[in-house]
Amino acid sequence: MGGGTEHFFDLITYFSNPLKTTHRIFEIVKNDTLDGSLLIALLLLFFIFGIWQVHKRKGGYKFAVVNVGLFAGTFLLMASSQKTWAMHHVILAVPFLLLALFYMLSVIPKSKIVTIFMLVFLALNLHLYYSINKAPISPHSHPSLVKINEYLNGHYSHNYIFVVVDWGMYYLKGLYGNKNQSVLFPEYFSQSNVVELKQVQAKTRRKLMFIGRDDSLATKAVIEKNFYTIECKFPFDTGLWKVWRQP
Repeated sequence: MGGGTEHFFDLITYFSNPLKTTHRIFEIVKNDTLDGSLLIALLLLFFIFGIWQVHKRKGGYKFAVVNVGLFAGTFLLMASSQKTWAMHHVILAVPFLLLALFYMLSVIPKSKIVTIFMLVFLALNLHLYYSINKAPISPHSHPSLVKINEYLNGHYSHNYIFVVVDWGMYYLKGLYGNKNQSVLFPEYFSQSNVVELKQVQAKTRRKLMFIGRDDSLATKAVIEKNFYTIECKFPFDTGLWKVWRQP
């Protein structure tokens, strides 16, 4: 993630390429901005048309304009922070845009133009839905994580410390594990975590079980250098996810 202008445009791409908003679940490798650009253009045209229609009938559109302003202001406020990086941050600005949209729909006289707008809006969203279902699932959201968690719950919770060394398993294990389990997530796992892990192990008298991805070579090197472990075998496919435990 860059800084300044680069960071601002990184966040803008969540609107110009809506598929990017699913990055926690899917791997979006194609920078396809057509659908997003069409949606942005469609909304702009709709608001311009709506304000013109309401103004022509001497109606009020201040509520819509204020909410569009609040949307822009909230987005700019969040974009000013480098800690804002994902759609689940940017989404906080979107309710203002929805309030403006639904208000305009309620005050604009029904016409063929409004119907066409709704149909095009629906078609673009259906195309996005179709596109996302063709995208590959991200490794850190692999369906096997649920099965791995259930398997570990039934076999190892009482005498192991689960050390999650890659993003994707910690919250799942913490929320849906057994009450007697112990789960650690040393973010950016490295050699600096080894002494602390051994101290926790000595205090709890539990063995260590590492849960991570097979393609995290640096992490695997740290584990192999400092701990004697064996790889757990599962009766199902685990994708890139592997589990190494102390015997």
